[in-house]
This record gives sequence, C-alpha cells and structure tokens, in this order.
Amino acid sequence: PIGPVANGLQTGASFGRAVDQRGAIACASTSRGSRPCSGRTFCASSLIHRLAVRAPEPSFGSAPHGRPGAARLFQIRQYVPVAPPDFSDSRRFRQSFGLDDSDEAIAYAAAINPGGTRFGVPLTPDELADMEARSRRQEQQGPLSQLVSELSDDLGAMWVDQRQGGQYVVMALPSLSNADRQRLVESVPPGGSVRFQSATVSWSTLRAWVDRLAQSLMTKSAPTALTAVLEDMGLRVTSIRPAVQSNSIIVFFATTPSDEPRLTAAWDRAVEAGDAPPRSYTSFEVGEPLRALTGTPPSTP
Repeated sequence: PIGPVANGLQTGASFGRAVDQRGAIACASTSRGSRPCSGRTFCASSLIHRLAVRAPEPSFGSAPHGRPGAARLFQIRQYVPVAPPDFSDSRRFRQSFGLDDSDEAIAYAAAINPGGTRFGVPLTPDELADMEARSRRQEQQGPLSQLVSELSDDLGAMWVDQRQGGQYVVMALPSLSNADRQRLVESVPPGGSVRFQSATVSWSTLRAWVDRLAQSLMTKSAPTALTAVLEDMGLRVTSIRPAVQSNSIIVFFATTPSDEPRLTAAWDRAVEAGDAPPRSYTSFEVGEPLRALTGTPPSTP
C-alpha cells in the first residue's frame, strides 16, 4: 500500500498519480483519463506510461494549474560535491606576520581580493598597506644594519619580529651604552619601532665559535679530542648554526646519539680545554636545519 506514504509526502501526483476526494488513488495518465483505481494499491502501469511518453520536467511538484492530468515526476538532480576552501597557505602566512588568521578574516580577504597580492595570498586593503610598509622599511634599514654590525661586540643579534608588525628586536648585552641604544633607536626606518632584549653572548663570539666548531667537527681541518670521540660514537655533524632569537649555537647531528651521557661528558671536557662553547648557550639537534638562523644577523648589512 502506498496511499499513506503518498499522503505523507503531501502529494500523490509526484508519483504520477493524484488523490481524489474519496481518498482513492486516481490514475494520472492523460491517455486513460482520471479514474479511481480499485483499492489503494499503486498503479505501476500509470507510472510506466508516464515515463514512456513524457520527459521529466526540471523541477519537483504536482500538476500545474490549467493542465489536468499532467502530473510531474520526481526529477533526480545530480549535485557535484564542492571541496571546502583551502585556507592553509593564507593561515600560515597570517600567523607568520601577525595578521588575523580566523576563517572569517581569510574568507573576507579572499572575497574582496580573489586574485591575491604580490605576497601570494589575498589581503584586505589595510593588510596590504601594512605589508607594503614593512617591505619599505626593510629596504631602508641599511643604516641600522650597519650600526648593528659596528656594535657586534655589545649585541647578540638583531631580528625582525613580524608577528609584532615588523618590529626590530635588538639583543643587547649589559655592556651596550645608553648612547649606543639611542643611536640604534634613531637609525630605525620611518614608521618602524625597536625593542631591546637581554643577551648573554655577543654576536662576534657566536660567529667565532661556529667557525671553530666547523673546522674541528665538520671539515676536520683542525681536529680536537672531541672530534675523535664523535667519530668513535659514529656521530656525524651536519651543520652548526647561530640561533639569533635564542642567542645560542645549535649543533645538528645526522642521527640521535646512542650514548648521550658520553657525548655530554666529552663536550664538557672540550669546554674545559677551550675547544667548545659552554653548554649554557649550546644545544644539540638531530636532522638537517631548516631555519635555525632567523632574523637579521649583525654581520649582514
């Protein structure tokens, strides 16, 4: 029995039938006219007839007004699933540069600037103006970088904090004088700002240790006792980098040390012999470095 089902769908005509006033199912075939079917069973011949002689109309519904007996059939529409927008690139960019990384902000920027910008992602006019200003400041930071290089014995490094709108961060040792601090402030490009953070090791010291370790542990042109220990342990040094933001040195190994206590003890002996920097500003990592050196080192004009 299909009567209750048809009534539940609010139309029997959607199946090629109509419900007459007595509740019986009426055949909607135009060739046979409308007549009550016997009982309340579904008339398959009527539906087959409708499929044979009438093309499906492009929408759902019952018979149009003024066309008795011309009932529409269900039209099955095909919907192609659309993948949700991929915001991953925009989100990474916005997180790196301190911009609003919410879905709403990304979608709004994409709506008003679908073609993107020269920065590779859609941005609002205000965000684009901000990024353009940062680029101009970097082009004008030559005098500041030169001054930082001159003061490398009193500075740990300088880097740009993009998450704070492109602010310059100067890692200063206690030996940096107030006069030199003021010179640094005055050298910041127009529209920029600078903040000072404490450092314990000068940039010149970090660079000197990186060069010495490279000679003893990588090229092995100046081997030390530490060189022999690492060879005996099967440890290969892949890179040695100064870490600007942490004011330290990172030594990268190809594999994880199997005997870390032995490595630590050998390093401490090398420190006592003057062949390695203290562990207080030296750390070990495994793998190839990707961005160990970030920011703007004083040695880079």
